[in-house]
Amino acid sequence: MKRPAFAGWWTDSLVLRSLCTATLGLTGCADFWVSPPPTTQLSSTEVQDENVESLVLQQRMGWHVGTEEADLELDDATRQDVLGSERWMALRTRLAEVLAPRSPSLLPFYTPTLFQSLAATSAADLLEQLEPIWTYAMRDAFDRARALLGQLDAAGFPADTALILDLPGPESVAAAAMLGDLYDPVFGFGNWPHPAGVVPAHTTLAAALYFAPMFEQQRAARLPGAPPLFVLDANRLASYSDDSEAFDNRYAARLPTVDALKQLGIRHVLYVTEAGLRELDDLNDTFVELEQGGIEVRMVGLADIVHSSIAPTAEEQEEDPELFVVDSFGGFLYWGGSVATHCSFWHRLGWPSRQRIVPPPAAAFAVHGPGSGDWRALARHTIFHGGQTRTASGTPLTHHPGAFAHTGIRTSRSSGHFVGFRAGSFGRSWGGHSA
Repeated sequence: MKRPAFAGWWTDSLVLRSLCTATLGLTGCADFWVSPPPTTQLSSTEVQDENVESLVLQQRMGWHVGTEEADLELDDATRQDVLGSERWMALRTRLAEVLAPRSPSLLPFYTPTLFQSLAATSAADLLEQLEPIWTYAMRDAFDRARALLGQLDAAGFPADTALILDLPGPESVAAAAMLGDLYDPVFGFGNWPHPAGVVPAHTTLAAALYFAPMFEQQRAARLPGAPPLFVLDANRLASYSDDSEAFDNRYAARLPTVDALKQLGIRHVLYVTEAGLRELDDLNDTFVELEQGGIEVRMVGLADIVHSSIAPTAEEQEEDPELFVVDSFGGFLYWGGSVATHCSFWHRLGWPSRQRIVPPPAAAFAVHGPGSGDWRALARHTIFHGGQTRTASGTPLTHHPGAFAHTGIRTSRSSGHFVGFRAGSFGRSWGGHSA
């Protein structure tokens, strides 16, 4: 992503003041934006540091708040959507409506925040530069989701099983499009894009535009009562530390409680990730509570679904033809890389009742499938509780309750009005802690 040009802290106050006035009017702004900016630079003793939710800051003052330019970079952009049309252009500002779940019972769990950014009064330049993308990673996720759909088909599409897609945003959207004929997508994208965003939310928006006409058709044709498909962006908790050129647009996912899922008739949850290693930190408590409440959670890694040129035998295909699917290149897709492991999918997850086809002993017992089949939800330390954890590079990561998804600003002690961002830190301001 191209780094935007940042104004100085005093210029920021003027830019933000004009954005606030243009987008909401003075009555729509918080108290610290009501008074006019100072005519002279305030001393350090005359200002105070405060934390504001990053999303609230964007909603009040514009999606690219704090930047002089709103440049976004999109790889593999295209003017045509999945149907080879430009229907996506007509759906842009209605995306939150078009991508809503069809079932009214699922609407309380829908988070349309990201889609709503395209309908904001400050979104003119966002609409101008945002267009669909169709990347190799999206195509690959679309294919591998086809293999998962084959497993669900072979199990009879159990109505008591909810799916959670937790892949990088564009890939989650692509996989949801593959599954959307028979599952009711419930998107959970809880942020806005930003030119310097820690989370590249604009790519998720661009992927949603690509598949928007397909989701529109699926929603109209989908049978009532389809099982829920919760769609998340695995980049939402991207690693972040104090950075004057990064905007903290991270957020935590929101899923139904045990009781809410049971009211929906759900007794099993299939959690689909990219690599099948473990759940993200914001889901640990939820998954442990689901298990304790009698809802079984299992994990599948899309990376464990492997492309192969080896076809199943005629006998294997005849026994359960829905189980074996072809990828975009004419090859086959197998969970675990072989017919044997593919046929033992539900046994490996511990749900043998889902397996209509009975695998031979070698497949069920001797052949060891991917490690994600062994995963179980266990309480652990996370960035949201448990004190200290570490980044992927091993750097200690100290967390503070007010640190996550907040932006550090400065206000005048006397008038309370906004005067700029905290110097040297675009998104941090809580007494020296870093996250």
